[in-house]
Amino acid sequence: MVSSFGKPCRALSDAEERCSQHEQFNACIGKFRQELVAYFMRRLPCPEEAEDLAHEVLIRVLRCPDLEGIVAIRPYIFEVAKNAMIDRGRRGRARCESSHEPLSEMIPDEDHAECERTIMARQDIECVRSGLLELPDRTRSIFILRRLEGMRHQEIAGNLGVSLSTVEKHVRLAMLHLKGRLESRA
Repeated sequence: MVSSFGKPCRALSDAEERCSQHEQFNACIGKFRQELVAYFMRRLPCPEEAEDLAHEVLIRVLRCPDLEGIVAIRPYIFEVAKNAMIDRGRRGRARCESSHEPLSEMIPDEDHAECERTIMARQDIECVRSGLLELPDRTRSIFILRRLEGMRHQEIAGNLGVSLSTVEKHVRLAMLHLKGRLESRA
């Protein structure tokens, strides 16, 4: 490039050079990224770690001061990949990674616990509902009036025309039946 004064324009040629290098690197990423991920996937148990190492290799290649001087880029990239694996192994040994426990198994997940409590509550409700349907009609009616409607024993006895002890007996029988159903489920 030539400036308006007839001298070479250095800033423009530097920008073109950087643009050219950027395009070359994007082409390199597109060509070798999947190969690198596959290479690391064959050697590592964790797909996320394979992605991270592939990214690290591409960054190391980009930072190479003499990138244009490399004649065979593919062997160079996989040599860098091999070195990245060696470095990873060294880091792992230095940090005793083989004896680490994953935190996700040690720390309870609140969302999971909340979901589990909700499911258990729904199961308890279904167990009580089906247990109520197993009760005789009179026992079920007395229990519902007492526990769900909040009526007192004397009111229930007066409304149904039964004795107070009969109401108490039916409430006790319903409670024992439902308790047994819930305990058998657990």
